[in-house]
Amino acid sequence: MMLLNSNATGATTSPMPVLPGIGQILIGDPQNSTKQKYIMLPEVTAIFPSITFASWASIFTGKLPNETGIVGNEFFARNLYNANTANNQAIPGLSGLPSGMVTLDADGGAFNPGGISFAVGNAIPAEFSFWGLGSGVTTLTQKLEVSAPNKSLSVDPFWKEINSIVDARYKVAPTVNESKCDQSDSNYECRTVSVFNQYARGVDRWVTATSAMKSLYDALKHWIDAAMTLDETAKRGAVEFISNYFVNNNPENKRKRFPAVFSVYLSGLDHDAHLNGMGNYKNYFTGTTDVNVKTIVDALRYQDEFENKIFVIVADHGQTAMPTNLSYPLTLESVDVDGIVLPSITINLPVEMSCELKLEGFNKKEVPLPEKFNNNLHIWELANLFQQFDPAEGWRLLVPKEIEQAIIAGLKQGEVAAVTSDINQANVIAAMNGPMAHVYLRGAAGWNEPNNDPIMLGTIADKLNLYFGENGAALSVSEKEPFSRLLASIDKILIRMTGSYQIFNGVTASEDGNITGLNTPGMLTELDGNQDFINASVRVAGMNHLKKSGDIVLMMKDTMTEDAINRYTTGSACKSWHGSLNKSDSYVPFVVAYPGGNKQELTGTLSSICPNNACVGNWVLSDLIKKILEPQYSGQ
Repeated sequence: MMLLNSNATGATTSPMPVLPGIGQILIGDPQNSTKQKYIMLPEVTAIFPSITFASWASIFTGKLPNETGIVGNEFFARNLYNANTANNQAIPGLSGLPSGMVTLDADGGAFNPGGISFAVGNAIPAEFSFWGLGSGVTTLTQKLEVSAPNKSLSVDPFWKEINSIVDARYKVAPTVNESKCDQSDSNYECRTVSVFNQYARGVDRWVTATSAMKSLYDALKHWIDAAMTLDETAKRGAVEFISNYFVNNNPENKRKRFPAVFSVYLSGLDHDAHLNGMGNYKNYFTGTTDVNVKTIVDALRYQDEFENKIFVIVADHGQTAMPTNLSYPLTLESVDVDGIVLPSITINLPVEMSCELKLEGFNKKEVPLPEKFNNNLHIWELANLFQQFDPAEGWRLLVPKEIEQAIIAGLKQGEVAAVTSDINQANVIAAMNGPMAHVYLRGAAGWNEPNNDPIMLGTIADKLNLYFGENGAALSVSEKEPFSRLLASIDKILIRMTGSYQIFNGVTASEDGNITGLNTPGMLTELDGNQDFINASVRVAGMNHLKKSGDIVLMMKDTMTEDAINRYTTGSACKSWHGSLNKSDSYVPFVVAYPGGNKQELTGTLSSICPNNACVGNWVLSDLIKKILEPQYSGQ
């Protein structure tokens, strides 16, 4: 079985265009089931938040985030927090982050784990190490030991189960974790292979960037297109495996059996959309993604390993365009040679949309302005919001050291910082995930337990709503000015009461203005009445993890029924984003194809997992693959 993983937007019931790569897999007439060789399942959704690391965790385990423990690209894990350790010592590569803070996206959320160095050192560990890149580890055991996503995952991916289903047919090395069953000098077989996926615990062979690809990453660090580099790496890894695998026979001197499940992750489409927007989406898919698929298909055909494969094509999320034509005014002042002040000139420059978390220089004029005028809530802006609060209330937001220093540098005499980079001094944490954010409050007993205090929850939720949810209706001009682009950026605020999320509906207060409690919150099922949301209440409930999801959840406006100018995100500003409940983020392609057979041979198996071709979500992939394999290997 071939599992092709990519990032794609939306879902469709119409056939995909005939392309040199995908077109060899999706063959036939959709109107004639005896000739059609694929089934495209309609209206399949991702989990919430529909964001990379959380979604792939669910796809490869068959579990929702409340079980995988991966509730976003960034989150705070109360169970990993250690009051005796300032920094995260539990997850590889994150020792620069506060204790319990987990940021798996190399580009950062509220915190930055280290960019490309983290990506190839601890996300998908490369087998080389130079120029500060890669992990330099080669065996599966070593890679898993330095892998942040695998260490963060609470449950095992499906690899072990698949290995047990097919085990008797394969001649596996005595110590699988130290074996490279794909190498031409090995005669052992691989039951399962994962190429460039994040979650590989239990797989026989985890293909990551090899020493032969060092030149790619050396170039990437300086100038090359990151999206194309990622896809080139995955394609090369897949083709090298297929080419090397059959050089030697197995221990019985027979042709090796191709892996029962062979998974390839092509992530470039997502990266390109983040950086360049949706205008280039189709071109990238046809000009790069599909070309790489064709190369992999050609390698399979050369080894006569194509016609006998069932292909599953799935994505982790969709994609939504963000406003890309925003600008900010910069006033230039100068003097002539005689020292006479010349008239100032105001020019408009593009806002920050690099899709990288910038933390340096926020005490300088040129750095804050490009961030202030985009549609993205940056951790610096959230820090500025906390500076607006009455110091007597004692709120302190956890921020990166660079932001703490910038805030302190801007304090006037007598003012105190409402932010800190020391988690043991903080009582509020934000984890930023594009169109949504987790907000955590320190509990009465410390950070290890969620906060259930309705007054504390209500106070923070009310302040966030006041500044970001009501278009500045109750704010003065001076209070609104720092957040002029964000005054109506929040769509919904969720609070967790008695273990379940509910919709924040304001607070009750005494005559002197002190908050005394919460107005009756709305039921989560009310979200299902929003025409912009897809299967909202079930997906939000599936994210609820008492130790890892926020006490408060911010849902930013990300509507598809209005112009892109009314869409907002958190963390880093990108030209497209994903993670919301809207249709464009939520629906994903899910296609099962059998080029050597026909649609009818797939129908029975699919209907047992997705009756009437209705699959609730892409996380059913795990069950589907096991269902396909079990009859083939029953009795071995």
